Amino acid sequence: MSTELELNLGQLLMILLAQTSKILDKKYQKQLKKVGLPGEYFAILHEISCLQGEATPHAVARTMIFEPHTISTNISKMEREGLVTKTKNMKYKHMVRIEITDKGKTLMDKAWKIMSKTDSYWKTAISENEVRQLILSLTKIRDKNISSVFSNTKELTDFTAKWPPELKE
Repeated sequence: MSTELELNLGQLLMILLAQTSKILDKKYQKQLKKVGLPGEYFAILHEISCLQGEATPHAVARTMIFEPHTISTNISKMEREGLVTKTKNMKYKHMVRIEITDKGKTLMDKAWKIMSKTDSYWKTAISENEVRQLILSLTKIRDKNISSVFSNTKELTDFTAKWPPELKE
């Protein structure tokens, strides 16, 4: 009997998600290395830009899967490398606001140009409609399970929020 038949659907899904995630992460890291931007930095810069001027270490940690100490450590490293600045919040003295520097914006632009050319990983395997359905399904699984792992401390960015309603069905 094949091993696949001994696995239940949940186990098979977990294995395939883990394998696919690792493969795509390696491809992603390889592409980002070309512009000298680690994947975690790219993700953090992206979240900072999504927060539209309201980025604090706490807000960034709340919208990402990374642990808060990982976010803080990376933001400090990114500041030393000139990718972001941290400034005291004048309204709330104990808070720090994070902004992307020109150097950070330049690297983000370069990274986006490279990343936009990497769609072949799915275009050669499944259709655009299948990708949209996969995104919606994975979002449902993520949203249903996140509180059991992070105790309601996360409010991840909903990347499908701007999709037209007909694409969410």
